[in-house]
Amino acid sequence: PVSVLEYDAKEDVDKLRSFHELWTQMLAKARWKMPIFLLALAEILKVETLMSMLPAGCDRLVLVPDGPLWLFPLHAMPLTTSAGLTGPTATLMSRFTAGITVSTSVHALSLIFREQGDHQASMETVATVANPTGDLPGAERETQRLLKLLEGLPGVSSTSLQRETATKSALQGPAILDATTTIPLDLLYYAGHGMADRVNFYKSGLVMAGGVGADGCVVQEHMFTFQDMLSRPMRPVGLVVLSACDTGVGMAAEQQLGAEYTGLPYPFLSSGSGAVISSLWTVDDAATSTLMMHVCSMLMGKGGSVAGAMASAQQWMASSSEEEKSAAAHRAGLSDLSRSIQVLSDTGVVSDSGAGAAST
Repeated sequence: PVSVLEYDAKEDVDKLRSFHELWTQMLAKARWKMPIFLLALAEILKVETLMSMLPAGCDRLVLVPDGPLWLFPLHAMPLTTSAGLTGPTATLMSRFTAGITVSTSVHALSLIFREQGDHQASMETVATVANPTGDLPGAERETQRLLKLLEGLPGVSSTSLQRETATKSALQGPAILDATTTIPLDLLYYAGHGMADRVNFYKSGLVMAGGVGADGCVVQEHMFTFQDMLSRPMRPVGLVVLSACDTGVGMAAEQQLGAEYTGLPYPFLSSGSGAVISSLWTVDDAATSTLMMHVCSMLMGKGGSVAGAMASAQQWMASSSEEEKSAAAHRAGLSDLSRSIQVLSDTGVVSDSGAGAAST
């Protein structure tokens, strides 16, 4: 059963706008304060009240964020004992064991339930794009581990681009995203640098081979930008993984409440892709790879939903000790490098971009 709750937060709009400004400052200077900020966000959104309105057996949550709410990891908001959960990992994602999914609009959500149901990932045709700029060894190992896992599955066909072969034209070509290709593509996995231009979002996108100049700055012509994604039809993909920084940040996050969300996942979804995993901020190379390998292992091992696999991986990351996570990264040969680069626009420095922990 699907439960629909309508919640009017007009009285808290001013609080939310002020919180958005403080959140941006926190991400830039004091990310260790994030748990405190998430507790404050849960209070503003009256999460406990909303939880009390849900039926007891509800184990799946679909969110349709508005405006700056797209910037926040809503699934990580803490819950108190009134929600029936205790301990340091008592969060929204631990309440909904079947996963939390984000939809771009209520209309898109209705299409999902009518036509697809809970999206199940298939892994028969796979394309990976890894480390186009050559400075992210962890991203390269990430896709290599994925392809190694796929070797044990029957009938898998894969296309792999990495380093200098991972060009913008190759990504847009018939092997991967050309819409004239009739063979279905089940998984597109990009692991590299992403960039969100908050001055001109149409310049935001994925950094491809040749995309970082000698001065360490982005070369726009070698970006697969939001404008590129909108300018020509793309081949539908079962699951798109954008394992790069800021790929889940959209234009509505910089605008007022009520603005329609438009971010990098949008062109993929509007082209018919089933689901997109994207990121909200910059984290280190190893953390991203460890999280995403857990997601892929869950999908291949149990054939479950994307939302369920992500929920399981996020719970593991939240509940595991630093020693356990470091050991997992070491076994995979991952580094602790940051996937950050300097990004310039016509008006100056826009953001420091890298790879982010993903969220559906």
